[in-house]
Amino acid sequence: MATETPADEINSMLDRLVKVLKEPTASEFNSLTYKTPKGEKRTVFVYPQPVRATKAFRGYVDEANPNVSLTDNEFYVVNLDLPRQLALFSRASDAWGIPARHGDLRENIEAVYGLKEVAYRTLVLDPFWIYTGQMAAKSPEGNVDVRRAIGAKFVDEIIRKPAATVAIDEKGKLIFGYQKTSEEATLQIRYVLADETLQTSLPTREGYFDNFSGAVPVDSDLKEKGIGRWYGTHFEDSFSAVGCDWRSGERVLEVAALRPSRRSPFSALPIFADSLKK
Repeated sequence: MATETPADEINSMLDRLVKVLKEPTASEFNSLTYKTPKGEKRTVFVYPQPVRATKAFRGYVDEANPNVSLTDNEFYVVNLDLPRQLALFSRASDAWGIPARHGDLRENIEAVYGLKEVAYRTLVLDPFWIYTGQMAAKSPEGNVDVRRAIGAKFVDEIIRKPAATVAIDEKGKLIFGYQKTSEEATLQIRYVLADETLQTSLPTREGYFDNFSGAVPVDSDLKEKGIGRWYGTHFEDSFSAVGCDWRSGERVLEVAALRPSRRSPFSALPIFADSLKK
């Protein structure tokens, strides 16, 4: 029997994990309608709990979070980095028939401050931190490109000139890459990013914010007080991923650009959807 490669192991784990996920029902979602900075009305659907599983799955759903409680046959899915979350969402969307995805930063803010139902804040953002599905890639010259991440693939390649961590567009064309040379088979992560560039900068300092016109705040949006706090910008292999959580003591949404590979028993997967039609 052939030994599994690193990509095989990850894909196999995700295939097994998706089979034990608890399927959300349409009636459990909350409808969220808000106006974009351009004044356009937009409606999305927000699930009031993180992704759950019906069975323990060592390393990913059996971690204990002292801030939450579940029944004996339910477990929150945790400890997945962003590429594994994106790949799991692709599988779950096919299994559920609902186009599940991360909620972007604006949608999370609207869910916290705009929904009368507080379950999303108390069950998702208070006990856990989450990724928003927004990624930034930085060129060797320092240029930043922020886009929506819509998927991730894991492959094994002998890395000579190709990059070990890359981003491709929706048609599969390479748009960003981190150069790494190796003569041995190396796990390659391929982020699939939307074609549209959302903005070309991230904050370079900490600060609070209220309103912002782009996908995430920039330096000019930051001030001394606000409904959200940007607390850092970090890149890994030229990539960064926006994440957030609720700071209950100060009652603000904490936001940062994090390492996409960050994993924690206190990280969870939120569920947003543009449609609930199967």
